[in-house]
Amino acid sequence: MQGGVANLPRPPGGGCARPTQTVTIGDRQVTIDVDWTIGTNIIPAEINSKPVTLQYLESTPMGFRLVHYGTTFDVTVLTPRQYELSKHIKERPKLDVSKVITSPMPGSVVSVAVKPGDKVVEGQEVAVVEAMKMQNVLRAQRFGTVKAVNVQAGSSVSADEVLIEFADEPAKA
Repeated sequence: MQGGVANLPRPPGGGCARPTQTVTIGDRQVTIDVDWTIGTNIIPAEINSKPVTLQYLESTPMGFRLVHYGTTFDVTVLTPRQYELSKHIKERPKLDVSKVITSPMPGSVVSVAVKPGDKVVEGQEVAVVEAMKMQNVLRAQRFGTVKAVNVQAGSSVSADEVLIEFADEPAKA
């Protein structure tokens, strides 16, 4: 069983999916036979005729979260039309945060303790951001050389805004 988006067709008129379904997981077709009583946490099922036991954890906005042999899976329940359209949605690119310090929340910069060219060590304070009268000390997550400081004391920042950038190669302590 692999994670991913599962296309679980809903019966006409809504309601729960029929017990036996052929679903799409990634690019594979899988037959799933489920004998689940809504409200119970244990889900006896067969996947491609192989018996499995799943554990229901919680509902999610688009489906539910299950556990199988200690691995958590987010199951997204889509209509056939939603599934076809979902193939055209691009995933948001992941920011490589190993070379930057970002603001954890919207707020204002109280202080910046580094400047371009400074060498920092893991755990060193690099900036302080204040939000709702709470100050958050931001610390370097690695050894490195500061490449750029994009803010100054008094700057307003948004969540995930890049405050400090590091050079490509970490400095040696």
